[in-house]
Parts: sequence; C-alpha cells; structure tokens
Amino acid sequence: MKTKKEKIQEILRKGECGIIFRKANGDEREMLCTLHPDYLPLQDKDSSSGDNNETEHVVTVWDIEAQGWRRFRIDSLIEGPVVCT
Repeated sequence: MKTKKEKIQEILRKGECGIIFRKANGDEREMLCTLHPDYLPLQDKDSSSGDNNETEHVVTVWDIEAQGWRRFRIDSLIEGPVVCT
C-alpha cells in the first residue's frame, strides 16, 4: 500500500499541479509545482525528487514559477495537489 507521500508524488509526476499549503510562519502559499521529468532541470531529471534528504513528512517539488526546488510538509497541505495540465 502506498504512503500518503508516495500518492502525492505520483500525482505530481503527471504534470503541472496546484497546491496550497501553510508555511512555517503561518502564511498560506499557492504554488504551481511538479515532479514531471519534462519540467525538471537537466541535471535533476534522473532523481525526479530534487533532494534525497527529505523525510516521510516532507515533499520536495519543482516550483514552476520560481524555477527552483521547494519543500512543503504534508501535514501543512490545505489543498492539492491538483493536476492543472
């Protein structure tokens, strides 16, 4: 059976996804992100997760708008991931 993190990563590999989460400082953040190989930088395409230092409670994603790796805690998700493309 897949973990919640594995399910989230599976969705993120399908394309552009929208998420809303609560940052550590309490602010809400919307992010367009992905783990789809077509969006990842060339040097990171094989890893498809960005960072191997994450825990079971943290997901690392490619932020499409900021063009960089970002992390969010699974328990901070308010909405998503929702596939946009």
